[in-house]
Amino acid sequence: MTYPIKIGIQEALERFADREMHEVLVAAGGGGTSAGRAGKAPDWDARAKMIGYIDLTTGRKCDIRCSLNWKETNENVESKAYREYFKEGTVYRVKGYAYELKEGESYDKWNAGITVSEILMAGEYNDYLAGLYVEWER
Repeated sequence: MTYPIKIGIQEALERFADREMHEVLVAAGGGGTSAGRAGKAPDWDARAKMIGYIDLTTGRKCDIRCSLNWKETNENVESKAYREYFKEGTVYRVKGYAYELKEGESYDKWNAGITVSEILMAGEYNDYLAGLYVEWER
């Protein structure tokens, strides 16, 4: 793959228009890439598992196993092209939106994910994320 690449349906990100997009290092792993949709919806909800990330905009580190999310087209799901974006055991630099906590809420696997707009590069090294891979492999 040639980076950077925009992934998913970019128009689907309009719901985040009031938020700031962040650069994030993500550690892909913990399961495969999948896509599903409700009923006859035209767009697919695609997701790849990750074991943690570092938000390079805020400095926040997360070691919760959660998901990278994006909206995908029927064509990319049928061709399985979307499965090539994130490979387990690889660190990616992405642009996207982290889940924003509501008052009194704490991070858990259901609300710690990243909605991805663009993959900037693959194979970046980071000590913190390398440590998460060591823990994950145990």
